[in-house]
Amino acid sequence: MLNPEWVALIWAPRHYLPLMPFIAPLAVGAATALGASGRLPRLLVMAVLVIAVAVQCVGIALLYRKAEATQRLLQAIRSAEPEYVVTDVFWLPEEMGSIFYEKKFMMVYGDAQLRKLGSELLRHGVGQFVFVSARGPGAVSERGRMVLRHASHSIIPVESAGVPYMETTLYVCETRRLFQP
Repeated sequence: MLNPEWVALIWAPRHYLPLMPFIAPLAVGAATALGASGRLPRLLVMAVLVIAVAVQCVGIALLYRKAEATQRLLQAIRSAEPEYVVTDVFWLPEEMGSIFYEKKFMMVYGDAQLRKLGSELLRHGVGQFVFVSARGPGAVSERGRMVLRHASHSIIPVESAGVPYMETTLYVCETRRLFQP
């Protein structure tokens, strides 16, 4: 089943795929045995099949919404002027694979790493960067996010198309404004 609240799309039945060659003959045998024993077992088998198809349809619809959310985020990051993209969102670099060589992606795991990266960006003359923050708690503290908000000259919310964990905000930050030595 796909569950967007697990901070990712997880299709759990994929873990059972190696067992399918062994389960399929048992399922055929069980269906044959049930078919011979009356109307109620056949109705139960049909109900289970309908439910299974419904669950898969919900999962496929969620995958389409996730693809739409990814496309919106991709367009927002691509259209942001700064070349450097800094984030504490673990899934962002993987989702942005198609623009990986257009932008320079950097990951921080807390306020201390953000400060250290900021001083390195200053040292290398990087004037601006985009910080991408996702909904919910991240590695950068709420206080750190507040500092980013106040130092941003542009804040771009990105709608998630119904996939809550993909609700993101882009903060276009002036490096000097944030990390004065």
